[in-house]
Parts: sequence; C-alpha cells; structure tokens
Amino acid sequence: SGKFSRQQLIVIIGLSVGILFFSYSAFSHDLFNYMFDARMVTKYGVNPYNYKALDFPLDPWIRFMHWTHRTYPYGQVWLLITLPLSYLGFGKFVLTLFNFKLLFVLTHLGNVWLISKILEKTDKKNALLGVAFYALNPLILIESIISPHLDSVMLFFLLAALYFKLV
Repeated sequence: SGKFSRQQLIVIIGLSVGILFFSYSAFSHDLFNYMFDARMVTKYGVNPYNYKALDFPLDPWIRFMHWTHRTYPYGQVWLLITLPLSYLGFGKFVLTLFNFKLLFVLTHLGNVWLISKILEKTDKKNALLGVAFYALNPLILIESIISPHLDSVMLFFLLAALYFKLV
C-alpha cells in the first residue's frame, strides 16, 4: 500500500514470472498429463476420451506422469486450447513443456491485467494493492506458473467475463 510505484510492481511481477517460467513442475504432475493428453491426439491420432497413457507403454513421456490409468478427464475446450501447443512442440518434450508453461505465464499475466482493469473500475484507490496481492501471492505463483493447473486458465475466462460486464 504505497510502498511501490506501478512501474516497480510491473518490474517485480516481470522478474518473478521470468524466473518461475524456467522452474520445474515439482509439486504436481498435472502439467505433464496435459501434455501427454494432447500428444495422444497430435502424435498418435487417437481420441484421449477413449485411450489412456498406459495404452502407449513405450512412449518416454509417460515417466513424467501420474494417473496414467485414466482417460481424458477434461472438457473439449481444454483439449482445443492444448492441441496447438502440442503441435508447436514438434514432438519434442522440452519445447512442448515450454509451450505449455508459456500458456500459463500468459494466462497469469492476463489475470493480473484483468484484475488491474476491474479494480480500476471498482476500487481505484486499492487497485495497485489488489494487483500486488494476487500477482505476488506465493500460492498463486506456485499453482499458476511453477506447477500450473488449468484453474488459472478458467480464472482468466471468469475475469474476462467480469471485465466485459463492467465495461
């Protein structure tokens, strides 16, 4: 509350996101499941609702996964979001991993921007504090960037709906 200027906060957010982009997803294996679920479509040409990771026992990506015994548990929109990331990974694990991490970094930054815009309309006095509270929250950083979950993407769509309702 008044300790940082807007520009300083932008630098701090940029540095934290830039560093965390390269962090390993050690706290959750969901990211690797997202990658493999899209890989089933892009590499093997099968429907992930009908197949599971264990159906491809020789694929080296399986060793990063948990929950290899289940079929695809998410909706079609999430699959449509992840398929281009898998295609643009060209079958390379690290490139695909960075594509997925980039999605989550951009989603986090989008959430920060939307929160900023919403707070400028609803509570301009505390807008910077609200942005800092979200953008630098350790739980948010861990669950959105380090070991990302699709909840941050869902939050983006929720915040976008709120923002467009206010405009």
